Amino acid sequence: MAAAAASPVAPELVAALREDEGGSPTSSSVPASPVPSHTTGSGSSRSKRLSGMFKRLAGGPDEGGRARSQTMMPVAEGSPVVANGSSPPSAGAMMPGARLSGGRDRSNRLSWAPGALAAATGGGDSKKKVLKELVKSSGGLGKNATPEEYKAYMRAKYEEQMRTEQELREAKEFDLDSFDPETSDEPPPHPGSLRKHMTVESYKLFMKKKYLYEQWESAQLRKGNKERVEQLRAERAAVDESQGQLARTIKGIFTHQTTSVRDPEDVFDSVGQALRQLPELSFKKKSGLVWRCKDKSKGVSFEIEVVRVEHLGVTGIKFARMGGDVWTYKELTQDVLRSVVL
Repeated sequence: MAAAAASPVAPELVAALREDEGGSPTSSSVPASPVPSHTTGSGSSRSKRLSGMFKRLAGGPDEGGRARSQTMMPVAEGSPVVANGSSPPSAGAMMPGARLSGGRDRSNRLSWAPGALAAATGGGDSKKKVLKELVKSSGGLGKNATPEEYKAYMRAKYEEQMRTEQELREAKEFDLDSFDPETSDEPPPHPGSLRKHMTVESYKLFMKKKYLYEQWESAQLRKGNKERVEQLRAERAAVDESQGQLARTIKGIFTHQTTSVRDPEDVFDSVGQALRQLPELSFKKKSGLVWRCKDKSKGVSFEIEVVRVEHLGVTGIKFARMGGDVWTYKELTQDVLRSVVL
């Protein structure tokens, strides 16, 4: 009885051996270790039963005798389901590919062998390959993306590519490169709004249209065509409801010198007119309602952004120094504020 307790044999296998010898499960004539299937007679029923028992406990067929050479150990209870929805073996069942350190019970630290995981996924290598190809082709959808999500993503990218090609053809027909917003009486093509799956070409075209459209509006306002500009703005708002949300909404500290009750677009145009009155500054428009400015002689660079002040409900002017002397930067910003009509 002591020999049976000392051997690392599963209770199910011990019971099978005892019953095969014709004894009861409590018989003391059980050997101390299981008899491998290759040491018994090939034609005996005992050999067939033991071979089948080892195959069932190993979770599969004997792979060329490798299962016999591997160390057998119990598998922890509560392990995940293996394959086809079947439950894992109970505590004490044998699994190949594991190692037993010491004589203590460490079943709560055990995990499934690699062979069982491959069986659970229907082939580990094939599943990894499928997931890798899906992530690579989906452009960042992730390994948990469903086939429906992947299909919708690819369709959206295809539609965006077709739309980009159409916009490029229209811009070429309009001759957008030679458009002069100061002398033209007709507006350039409407820029539209930003989209989720925009390509690099479509984004560049969007920013170019947006810049030309704003320059054309400013030129019309200087010529006194305010009614026409307001009409076009109403039409533009009907086409693109997000046109009035170009300015960011932020929280911050603003004074009466940096706030206005006018629309952000009008304040942005006023800032541009003030910058034209300062010959020592070079400036250009960035994405959104942002002017990038730089002093020609002293090398001071800064940005002027027109924003919406959330807690005040007004339009604000936000300055940000990018480089150069701090005191020169303060003097330049004060010159800009004195020239802006708020």
